[in-house]
Amino acid sequence: MKRTTKLFLFSLFSLVLLVSLIQTVQAILPSTVGTSTVADAVSLPFQRKSFYANGLFWVFYSNGSYMVYRTSTDGSTWSSATTVRACTNGYYFSIWFDGTYLHYAYATATSIYYRRGTPNSDGTITWSAAEQTVSTTFNKANYPMISVDSNGYVWIGYRDFTGTYYCPYVIKSGNNDGTWGTTPTGFPYQLSTTSNSNWKVSIVPLTSGKMLAVYAYDGATVKAKRWDGSAWGSEVATTSATIGGCCHSAVAQGDDVHLTFLKSTGYDILYVKYTYSSNSFGTETTLQADASQYSVPVLSIDTATNGLYVFAATKTTNTPSGWTANHIYYKKYTASSGTWGSWIDWIDESTEALYYAYTLTCFYQSYGSKVGLEYVTKTQSPFNVKFESLISYFPDWRYVEDWYGNIIGKTYYFVEQWFGSIVGWTWSLVEIWNGILHTKGWSFVETWSGMFPELPMFFVRSVMLYVGLGGLFSFMPLLGYAGKKRNLHLLFAAFILLFMSWALLYTVSVTSNF
Repeated sequence: MKRTTKLFLFSLFSLVLLVSLIQTVQAILPSTVGTSTVADAVSLPFQRKSFYANGLFWVFYSNGSYMVYRTSTDGSTWSSATTVRACTNGYYFSIWFDGTYLHYAYATATSIYYRRGTPNSDGTITWSAAEQTVSTTFNKANYPMISVDSNGYVWIGYRDFTGTYYCPYVIKSGNNDGTWGTTPTGFPYQLSTTSNSNWKVSIVPLTSGKMLAVYAYDGATVKAKRWDGSAWGSEVATTSATIGGCCHSAVAQGDDVHLTFLKSTGYDILYVKYTYSSNSFGTETTLQADASQYSVPVLSIDTATNGLYVFAATKTTNTPSGWTANHIYYKKYTASSGTWGSWIDWIDESTEALYYAYTLTCFYQSYGSKVGLEYVTKTQSPFNVKFESLISYFPDWRYVEDWYGNIIGKTYYFVEQWFGSIVGWTWSLVEIWNGILHTKGWSFVETWSGMFPELPMFFVRSVMLYVGLGGLFSFMPLLGYAGKKRNLHLLFAAFILLFMSWALLYTVSVTSNF
């Protein structure tokens, strides 16, 4: 084979390899989904209002008159609102996506209204049946939280009112085809005889038809009671009390349940795990001490890794210490190492301001690599319903800088694949002022084929750059530079060393600036 042919094939291989190694995912900045005349458009924290399916982000909220939803392909540009039903506040409904169907439950001191539908790739919903009316014991249900068990049956937790007492209940559907059917014997089930108007109930799906009811009211411990597929178990409780019945968020991992809530005294953000096999809560972990009384956490699970994401916000600078008013933070739990990371200052809403720090709700779980957060900004009507998402592979930070009212900073997230293994780096492009690029830098490290934890990505990037550009340099003989090839490669190797040194120093510099 001729020398020039070999060089050409090598060049072609190098370029193909370079392209195949890199998969780029652009992160999105917080976007305005729509507006509402009510500040509780997406409340409450223990309920769910959004998910991802069929290539679209789906966000539901109350616009003050109706339950509506909008969809987006990229989490930035949103469709027009589609009306679902009348609904004057966000806490009157909750939604659940079971992987195939969307389910909603609505109640406002009434019977419960339920409907199931298929979310389509064009942003429409194909409903399985007309809206179903679900009778409760007293038909004074409120604050519904809906979910679906592994057999497709619908469960709804809610508070009912006897006319004298407020108590927590759970009800289960008789059918799993989109109609409610006849409510099974033993339901509605009353979880507690203690009367309190602030009862809220989360009903969490486990495996093989099992469920866990999590329920609480203001100033009391968080209670839990398991359903083993045929009967209820005994009630267990956390050690600490929660500031509010709505101030908890729960997700399942198999038959165990992760729970986060805001403590009633000191306002600590706490985490605790419920273990099904022992029917007990474990030791509580303080994720953040001395938060504000409104910094209610919400929780999502990455089903691919069993990692957890806790989101919280504050309206008061240095409450908790080091936090900034109108910023949203998150903290990640890495299941493989069993450790919690540091709080990340993620979203800055100081311009519009958060109406409440507790008006957050997030995806129950990741979908692919996507974990979404929904919240409300502005201090008077019309309020903005906002959305942002993390890429769960590399969610470490995003940054937008505001200089004299102009957005000048933007962060992009990149995910690299090397022979099928996630590598990953963050490239922060940034500060464009009057059309001039001021700074840029590479930061962040990840794992490479499960080895070399914290492998510096500037090194991986340098190797890839060498493979790609090395192939380009191999074209030089075709242009009459065959005699200079060795010198050119030596020069290029020197350039790579300089690049690696610059990348390391610049990463430190840029990261410290952020």
